[in-house]
Amino acid sequence: MKKTLLTALCTAALAAIALPAFADHQIGGYYRFNGVSELMTAVGQADGQTADNYVDQRLRARWQNNINEYVTVVWFGEVDVIYGEGVTKGGAKNNQTTLNDPATGKPPVVTGDTQLGGGGRQGGDGVNVETKNAFLAVKIPNTPVSATLGLQGFGDTTFNSVVMNDDLAGVKFDVKTDMVTATVGWFKLSEGNLAEGTPAKAHSLRRSEDDSDLYVAQAGLMPVPGLKLMPEFWFANNQQTSSPADNFKQYYAGMGAAFKLAPVDLSAWFVYEWGKNKGTDVKITSWAASAKAGMDVAGAKLALRGMYFPKSTDADKQKYFTPPNSSNGAFEFYDDNLTIFLADINYMNTSGGRLAMTDGAYTPYGMMGAVLSGSFTPPALKQLYVKGGAGYFTLVDDKPGDFAERQGKSLGTEVSAAVGYKVADKADVQLRGGYAWLGKAYDGLAAGGSDPDNLYKLAVMVNVPY
Repeated sequence: MKKTLLTALCTAALAAIALPAFADHQIGGYYRFNGVSELMTAVGQADGQTADNYVDQRLRARWQNNINEYVTVVWFGEVDVIYGEGVTKGGAKNNQTTLNDPATGKPPVVTGDTQLGGGGRQGGDGVNVETKNAFLAVKIPNTPVSATLGLQGFGDTTFNSVVMNDDLAGVKFDVKTDMVTATVGWFKLSEGNLAEGTPAKAHSLRRSEDDSDLYVAQAGLMPVPGLKLMPEFWFANNQQTSSPADNFKQYYAGMGAAFKLAPVDLSAWFVYEWGKNKGTDVKITSWAASAKAGMDVAGAKLALRGMYFPKSTDADKQKYFTPPNSSNGAFEFYDDNLTIFLADINYMNTSGGRLAMTDGAYTPYGMMGAVLSGSFTPPALKQLYVKGGAGYFTLVDDKPGDFAERQGKSLGTEVSAAVGYKVADKADVQLRGGYAWLGKAYDGLAAGGSDPDNLYKLAVMVNVPY
């Protein structure tokens, strides 16, 4: 009896001694399930194309170790699984069945960086743990300055993710005071011209002449109560010598403003882009703008947004807006509650919508649109929420100079809505859907020169943060 008691006391003492060492470790994240039925392809839509039905899930885990009040280490990872399939990089679904190699009994080796796993297939065993973030955060004692070194989430804070919102490897410094916030950063988009399949360690040359670098400066200024000004500057220097067409310098400078004029919240931004594609000798001059007004009406939050992206008429002078990288995060205007023409905030490995951006804003045709969005939570039933949006989008020009003519300007109209309920205070169960009536701008762009069918998306989601 005494021996048992002594063992228990020793165990408790050891646990008490060890507890402080574990007290600063934090683990969080979420599990998300999406069951989806959708028809989301307009350009090149096959004749008689039917809905794409699939089940998609994601598990994210964020481990944070607060070493002391100044130093923190973070790792943020995810496991993506489409039931019955492998998963491809870049937010696209692998529609081909990937069977094991009969000779080895293992999944086939896929060159390049497109294949991530296969964990959703029969037997599982996919290699599909991805690192989203891995960084060191340091607060400089007795100053308002902090630094973040490593792979981290970063994006424009002003332009609704139009310039970029992604995970980037680099270094940034932040300054935060009561009146001013500021950030400067350098990020590496691409390190050198490594041959495909060549291990990085075997590549002895790290020449800066073939890198792609990103430099950013952001600020938040509050000159008077209720007014916030947000200037930003971005510089993308792409020197990919293996592909001269991708050898360019792009600059972005803009200003955002947010002002509360009770009972209306007003915000707007403007960004100007300039530069030159050295490979094609095309000069880049463009801009984009958006404005939004929001207010509470009978307990509901309503907002109206307008956006404009200009056209280009000359193939030698690019006047339409382009992000600094083909993968710029893919979450433009995600808070406007649309799922087809703008980004679906809850998509994971499949279609994220954005057709107004990819088929209009980032093309020589340009794009302008208007969106009415809203959300409502009943005061007597706070576990329930309803949100939705309606938007209309059109090309600025259906025949912009040197470029092919479309049969009309209208991209179309979308109506989307979501109804959710929080079960047991944690599990968020949501039904959402969107329907888009395609306009004349898509006529003749389906397979065989036919007109595409209208698009839709219906999803059942379970999201559990922890």
